[in-house]
Order: sequence, then structure tokens, then C-alpha cells
Amino acid sequence: MDSARSDLPARTGSTVGIRVAAQPGQLMMLRALTETLALVAGFPIDGAVDIRLAVDEAATALVLDATPATSIDCVVDYDDTHVFVQVSGLCASRNVVERARLGWHVLRTLTTSVTFDRADYDPARGGYPITVRFLWSRIRTGGPNGSEGRRPH
Repeated sequence: MDSARSDLPARTGSTVGIRVAAQPGQLMMLRALTETLALVAGFPIDGAVDIRLAVDEAATALVLDATPATSIDCVVDYDDTHVFVQVSGLCASRNVVERARLGWHVLRTLTTSVTFDRADYDPARGGYPITVRFLWSRIRTGGPNGSEGRRPH
């Protein structure tokens, strides 16, 4: 299994799973559910938008290379200060991340850390299992009211 790894913390807190068909028309549902989840969890609007955009970039890359009749699985785990997301799909190619260079750059810009795993071709499933994981962190700035800031870049 190839991977590009960084240190992602163990998941803790509340976990929600979302599964949609690996079709471009389903990306809107995934975006909406992800943003709503972040807002309901108490994250600021700009944080919810960052999380939604990051999920969208990861899921879009997987959908565009998905094998027929498969799904995109998204697991969101969150606590008061962190959101950990895992987006998985079965792809026709091993090189999904390499082809989605702009999307990968967007993911790295919006999140605290991002990794991906790609397994060898699975003949039983007919594709390459690919998983993108990222961590988004809320930080507190030293402002007078302890105002929220975006994650450190």
C-alpha cells in the first residue's frame, strides 16, 4: 500500500458516516451534509465552509475516477476543536491523487494535515481502494475575547 502520511491524531468524539453513489450528481448531497454537520457541531461558518470544500475536493477526485456502480464513503469524526474526515472510494486508476494536483493543493491549504492511502488493485472489487484523510483544527487566537481563528498554515 502506498501512502503519503503525516501525524494525524486518533479519532475521538462523535462520528457520522455518509455514503453516496460515486456519481457527480451526488456530490451536492455530500457537500450539504458535511457543511450542515460542521455547523450543527458548533464550528464557525468559515470553518464549515473549509471542511465542506475539503470534502468536496477529496470526493470529486474519487468520483471522477470511480469504477461503475460503486459508492463514496465519508466518515466525519469531531470534537470541540477538531474535525477528522476520511473519504474512500474504489477507483479505476492508482493515480487519482497525482491527477488531482490542484485539488490536493486545495486540501493542503484548507486543512491542518492531509494523507492518502491507495491499496493494490482488488480483483474481487474491480478497482483500487483509495482513501483520503484530513484533519481540520479550530484554533483560538490571542484576541481580547478569545476569538476563533482559522487553522495555522
